Amino acid sequence: MIITKRKKLLVLFIVFSLAFASFINAAEWVCGVTYTAGTVVTYLGSSYEAIITHTAWCGANWNPADTPTLWKPVSGVTVAPTATSTATPTNTAAATATATNTMAATATGTNTNAATATPTRTSTPTPSSPATLQDITNLAGTITAQYYDSPANEEIDKLIDNTTSTKYLTFHASGWVQFQGPSAVVTQYTISSANDAAERDPYTWTLQGSTNGSTWVTLDSRSGEDFPNRFQTRTFSFSNGTSYSYYRLNMTNNSGTILQLSEWEIFGTTGTTNTATPTRTSTPSPTSPSYTSTPTTPVNLQDITNLTGTVSAQYYDSPTNEEIDKLIDNSTSTKYLTFHASGWVQFAGSNAVVTQYTISSANDAAERDPYTWTLQGSTNGSTWITLDSRSGEDFPNRFQTRTFSFNNGNSYSYYRLNMTNNSGTILQLSEWEIFGVVNNTATATPTQQQATSTSTPTRTPTPVQATATATRTPTATPVPTIPNTGLPKRIMVGYWHTWDSGNPFIPLAQVNSNWDVINIAFAVPVSAGSTNGQMTFSISSGDASYGDAEFRADIRTMQSRGKKIVLSIGGYEGYFSLTSSSAVSTFVNAIKGYISSYGFDGIDIDLEQSSVQFNSGADPDFANPTSPKVVNMISAISQIVNSYSSNFILSWAPETFYLQLGYQYYGGLNPYVDTRAGVWIPMIHALRSRTTYVHAQLYNSGAILGTDGQYYTMGNAASIVAMCKMVITGFNVNQDASHFFPGLRADQVVIGVPASASAAGSGQVSNSELQSAFTTINNSYSGLRGIMAWSINWDSYQNNNSFVISNRAYLNTLP
Repeated sequence: MIITKRKKLLVLFIVFSLAFASFINAAEWVCGVTYTAGTVVTYLGSSYEAIITHTAWCGANWNPADTPTLWKPVSGVTVAPTATSTATPTNTAAATATATNTMAATATGTNTNAATATPTRTSTPTPSSPATLQDITNLAGTITAQYYDSPANEEIDKLIDNTTSTKYLTFHASGWVQFQGPSAVVTQYTISSANDAAERDPYTWTLQGSTNGSTWVTLDSRSGEDFPNRFQTRTFSFSNGTSYSYYRLNMTNNSGTILQLSEWEIFGTTGTTNTATPTRTSTPSPTSPSYTSTPTTPVNLQDITNLTGTVSAQYYDSPTNEEIDKLIDNSTSTKYLTFHASGWVQFAGSNAVVTQYTISSANDAAERDPYTWTLQGSTNGSTWITLDSRSGEDFPNRFQTRTFSFNNGNSYSYYRLNMTNNSGTILQLSEWEIFGVVNNTATATPTQQQATSTSTPTRTPTPVQATATATRTPTATPVPTIPNTGLPKRIMVGYWHTWDSGNPFIPLAQVNSNWDVINIAFAVPVSAGSTNGQMTFSISSGDASYGDAEFRADIRTMQSRGKKIVLSIGGYEGYFSLTSSSAVSTFVNAIKGYISSYGFDGIDIDLEQSSVQFNSGADPDFANPTSPKVVNMISAISQIVNSYSSNFILSWAPETFYLQLGYQYYGGLNPYVDTRAGVWIPMIHALRSRTTYVHAQLYNSGAILGTDGQYYTMGNAASIVAMCKMVITGFNVNQDASHFFPGLRADQVVIGVPASASAAGSGQVSNSELQSAFTTINNSYSGLRGIMAWSINWDSYQNNNSFVISNRAYLNTLP
């Protein structure tokens, strides 16, 4: 039926093209499109020129014939007195039109087809390309923001909750928001204004796409935009044929110091074939769950709860408007609540192979959140098979949606979630979604789960994987641009501590002048191993004449000499975790308080022991982590560094266990290894654009597998080269090519070694061998940043500062 209509429209268009040949050099006018001054369009058979740059607001019907302040007839043309369009005010159908919109109009004088058009948010499939646009933000993915300073209930998750009654707000005039999800070819998006002051609306912005989260391509730019009404949704279209998995909106507001918007939607197609029929020909393994299709069979998972079916519950004691039907209404602003600590909910519907599901927290008390649960499947509603089990789960934020993946090759028509709450006598959740493939029994592979679950990690090097890493090197590293931190091109970084570890105390102002950055060790938790975010920092030198006042004065003295004084957080004995949103806030406020009080130039992250950990084997995507300790730490560090200008230093000091070991073993992918293996990878990746440098601790480490298939023991030039090369070129996480960690710029990498024989248990290297390694790396990756040592105190006591003097002199010889 659609094809027949389009053929008729095409014939009519050709006929009327001959009749109005002098007027159709321009595209037909379409509401919702932004027109620049001087643009010529056709409307109801006549031609018009835009007087000023504006967006044709659909709700006001700003068509050329009726808005002489915006359009003027082209010289010699009479405006035809024909009927105007009756499109609905939201006019989301405009989202399916291209810039020329040749299919949207009949080119007739009466424009009857345009008047009867039914607005829709999905494109109309053409015979040659039967693809349907999807709102990508409704699929599995992660929404993030540049700033996390939102008031309660106005956080970033409100941006994609499918309602304009909520909003995302930041106390910044400019900022970006980002969605990372299935790889998709996006050609349209919407922005909705929020509830109050219009000056907070986005005014100028760019939409960018990325395949790796670090290299961005601008897809659409807008300037001088306007949202005349509150809760107004505007649609923007652009041309694009490239698939991206990251989309970022960089915005500046209308005026003032607050930026807000209520909703952001991104429309595109996933896969390269007809995505209107979501079928999957293979079952994803538990180590690489994805909503995107495989290269040979591009398909999508469906939310089964959006299809025909019945939702039910063990208990029906819910308050009014909090009944079981609210559980699958596609809105986290509603919820299902029962006055029981435990209970089950169930959905009976289409026979489907399910491999993923989401649970969303509700609006108030966190103790009501699901904490432990099992997901079960059944073919008859009486015999149940456990598909996934979770324990000790956490929802740090209200209205937070978390995604859980598992391996399954069997089809069920009943799915049941058996839950126990966090504490107390009430259980609640706002939304439950079940993702799978409907009626696709051919894809069932019952043996796959057994084969995957019984596999054992091997230490045998895999040359093929090492080669795969090498082939990705040319595109992994963005063009080097050194942030303006006030530091020299090459730096010497050292840790300064006040406790007596076998070496005497040195007043800060007496530190050798060859050190460029001095990391103050450490800010620590009030109680080691705590989870509440409470931190403390003090100077206790054991020298009664050197206290807080002297330390503060020395900071000013060193800064006047051009040195950077950085607060290091953690250390071996200062381990802690952030397991809740309140802990994140407490931690952020404490660290920012010390920065403000002492005037530190940056922060250094030196987390050890159990500070960050994965949910074992259940957090496979480093670009989209879900483990609470990791997610919360990323949020906390982001909030701190984004509160300061670009010259604020962010450095990282991971042990090789937390970074380079992730190439061989990754705790988020591999359930058979330590849950901390490679756990810094998602943190560094999330903050790579804000990272000044990383100085991995190439000491106190066991042998580490390099990307060339060789094992390296720390304390020699070869190991230094191999470990630094991994950070610069990137590597396959868990030796899995589908999880490639993109490398950092060379200027973001600093070599970290012990300063003396007693400074560490292993990893000591002579100055000449260290400099040889530096030369080798720098010859291949120009711009290697510098050298870090533990510690300034040990170098002074045991070497008479020869480490820093020799290596500073070497760095001074480099261009």
